[in-house]
Amino acid sequence: MTANNVRSVNLGAIVLIFLIARRLFGVAAGIAAAASYELARQDHAGYVALADTAQMRMKEYVAMENIWPRLQAALALVNTETTSTQVA
Repeated sequence: MTANNVRSVNLGAIVLIFLIARRLFGVAAGIAAAASYELARQDHAGYVALADTAQMRMKEYVAMENIWPRLQAALALVNTETTSTQVA
């Protein structure tokens, strides 16, 4: 395969990924999916570093000490709305 053919196949794959993700999840997801694929193809080490950082941030985001205060606040809102609805 020549270099031009490889670029054409890569471009075709990027466009296909964009179209599929756009169809399933919207334009922003299509752009993100295509950019993610291109980054993974061009800079695998950078892609892995970004993935590791994202995974670490998600673990922090869903840690019990971070979730519990948000859950308590949401339950308090539901309880307040339920109580006010029952009173009326």
